[in-house]
Amino acid sequence: MNGTPPGAAAVGVPPPSAAAAPAGGASALGGDVKGPPATPVATPAAAPAAKAGSTILGAEGDAKPTQTAPAATTTPETPAPYELKLPDGFKADASFEEFKGLAQQHGIKPEAAQAIVDMHAKAQRAQHAQLEADRAAQRKDWEGELRADKEFGGEKFDDNVQFARKALKAHGGADLQSLKEFFAEHPLGNFPPLVRTLARIGRASKEDSVVGANTEGGTTPKANDEAFYRAMYGRTFETSWKK
Repeated sequence: MNGTPPGAAAVGVPPPSAAAAPAGGASALGGDVKGPPATPVATPAAAPAAKAGSTILGAEGDAKPTQTAPAATTTPETPAPYELKLPDGFKADASFEEFKGLAQQHGIKPEAAQAIVDMHAKAQRAQHAQLEADRAAQRKDWEGELRADKEFGGEKFDDNVQFARKALKAHGGADLQSLKEFFAEHPLGNFPPLVRTLARIGRASKEDSVVGANTEGGTTPKANDEAFYRAMYGRTFETSWKK
């Protein structure tokens, strides 16, 4: 058998106990240190190599979609109802309720909406006051025209006013009260052509009541009707009434 005898060292191989000694007989602890020991560097593990042809579009299998957490849903807050107030003398109508809904829908603050309501009410009051001032001025102008009228005014003014009122009362019928309320509020109660016409009717009714008086001291219906139509239509009455 070929082999190495026991106790003999292999040729060219130092025995296990014969470790390399430090140079110059220096011990491991007493010898000179020639620089800091080398720090081992960790080598990162290499990423697995992509397979040939492994691209976004060429990879095998279906890509797994990214799991996205569902967005949190919030319940919108219900806005508090508007508490808008109308100034004294105004009443809520459909347009007011519509404005409240629009203001709340568009996020207008209640105090801002109330300011708009107050401003609108102020504008309406000013408009109404101007209308009343215009009507008063018109009534005054037409009354002045009647007082200066040669046929109606002057010393005959008061008498002609009474004639006009009596004609209105005599022929107003069931509409008399409505007419009086309208003329009291509207400037047309002083409209010169209308007032003069009624005065003529009233005057003609008085004159014909004497001519057409019956035995009981009253007037015949025909006399009243003739007076009315004569005052309204003048000569046209003379040709049409007698037919």
